[in-house]
Amino acid sequence: MVIGPVTIPDIVDRPQIVTRVDANEVEINEFARWAQSLKGGIARVIAADLGALLNSQQVSVFEGWDDPLTTWRVRLDVVNFESVPGRDVTVDVQWAVRPPGKTRPVLGHSVAHEVISGPGYEPIVAAHDRALASVSRDIAAVVLASGPQ
Repeated sequence: MVIGPVTIPDIVDRPQIVTRVDANEVEINEFARWAQSLKGGIARVIAADLGALLNSQQVSVFEGWDDPLTTWRVRLDVVNFESVPGRDVTVDVQWAVRPPGKTRPVLGHSVAHEVISGPGYEPIVAAHDRALASVSRDIAAVVLASGPQ
């Protein structure tokens, strides 16, 4: 299984963590940064989650070695990736799972809200991880229902 491509909204496609201040304002936190690109981080978290959920070591974010006749593909279009400090995070993802050898993907949509457990950026990152785990569970359910991996 290959995870990618991943698209994300332009406002959060940056190294800095972006938080919502109010309905019409966001803050780009110059000194609070993601450990890697957000697209890459989302793909890696989903890949790790799916590997665990599907009990498979054959989940990757790397393309090139995959054969379309034997490899599952998962595309992620992140519609919303929002953080409201002291409150919650929201992850809204439209996704497509293409089983091997099939021309038509199975389409899905997941929206996850997770409460932020405390002050600072670590709880925000942890809440996003939990939200992405929820998206991963939705994708894994489709994969498991579609047949052998």
